Order: sequence, then structure tokens, then C-alpha cells
Amino acid sequence: MIWGYKWLLVMLGGSLGAASRYGIGLLTARIWGAHFPWGTLVVNLVGCFFIGLLFALADRARLLTPDVRLLLITGYLGALTTFSTFSLETVTAGRSGLVFHSLTNILLNNLGGLSLTYLGLRLGGLR
Repeated sequence: MIWGYKWLLVMLGGSLGAASRYGIGLLTARIWGAHFPWGTLVVNLVGCFFIGLLFALADRARLLTPDVRLLLITGYLGALTTFSTFSLETVTAGRSGLVFHSLTNILLNNLGGLSLTYLGLRLGGLR
């Protein structure tokens, strides 16, 4: 029974993360337009920050049980963020002649993601 419970936690978190990702994609397209993959950038940056913060809280302060980590980190954040979509959007933009968009997307996702993961770790108390 325990094995099924853990799978259920991952699936529940994953379904919520996927729904959030879809909603954020729609919202960012409405706000900023669809000429740049803003939705993917936003979910990746937000996800990087929260994975750093949650990992730090789980590791340092023991504030998250292993079950909550499965729900939030593996399930929710795993479905919310996406590297495969980032890759596809970047390559597609490059193939369409939008080299600046491709390079900007790579730069913002990587530097922003690393910076926000570090910030999340720091705010969570890890040095």
C-alpha cells in the first residue's frame, strides 16, 4: 500500500504542476504575446527558485517530509518546469531565423535558472 501511496503523491503533484504550466503559458501569452516563449521561461525560472528553496528547507530544517518532497519537488515542480519544451522552442526559433530570440532564451533560462536556484538555496538557509 505504501508503494501505491507514493506514486499517488507524485501523480497528484504532477497533475497540478502540468495544469499550472498550461495556465501560466496561457496567461503569459495573453500579457506579453506569443512572439517569445514567455510561459516556458516563467515556469522554468519560478521552478528553479522553488526547487532550491524547498530542497534547502527539506535538507536544513527538515521542514518537509519525504512524502511532501515527492508531492512538491518530484511531482509538482517536475511537471511545472520543462527542459524539452525549452529546447524545442529554442531550436524552432533558430530554424525560423530568429537567432536573437534563440540566444536570448538560452541566456535567460540558464543564467536566470541558476541564479534563482542559488537564491532559493540561500533563502532556505543553505550557504
